Amino acid sequence: LGFVGTVEGTNAFVSIMVADSDTETDEAIVYICDGDAELREWFRGPVDDPTNFALTNDTGATVTVTTVDGAFTGEFTDATGSTHAFETEEATGDAGLYEIDDPDAAADGIWAAWVVDNNGNQRGAFLRSGTFQPTPRLSSTTFRLSRFSIKSGFIEMNGIIAPNN
Repeated sequence: LGFVGTVEGTNAFVSIMVADSDTETDEAIVYICDGDAELREWFRGPVDDPTNFALTNDTGATVTVTTVDGAFTGEFTDATGSTHAFETEEATGDAGLYEIDDPDAAADGIWAAWVVDNNGNQRGAFLRSGTFQPTPRLSSTTFRLSRFSIKSGFIEMNGIIAPNN
């Protein structure tokens, strides 16, 4: 299951996924993005308790996550120390986290990710050679889509998004 929501005091969306593994440690992914160059934070790592965890990314930003009434709430603190609360709900339909995960795109210096909420609204980031570009809107007519999914307790991360040629 994935969860999507909004980040207070920003235009950002948040997506959270936790994969329950067969070992004592689960894995979590949190992506926060406002659709502009200013805010795009990616968190991924092992968590001992999938209902209450914290992650720190390479920029020094942190996210703390707690399960409340079957969804996630928490706080996001950026590298400058600015803190914002967030709430999520279970992703339904096409809502969720999408990322370009293609070796050819990576070789060309392309990376992109989007959060799509339950109403179809999107926030995304698109980088080419490390430079932020206007982010294309996701649609089934412009991209062949597969979103992050949890399969057999693990996160499946291959062939996420590829141009529909």
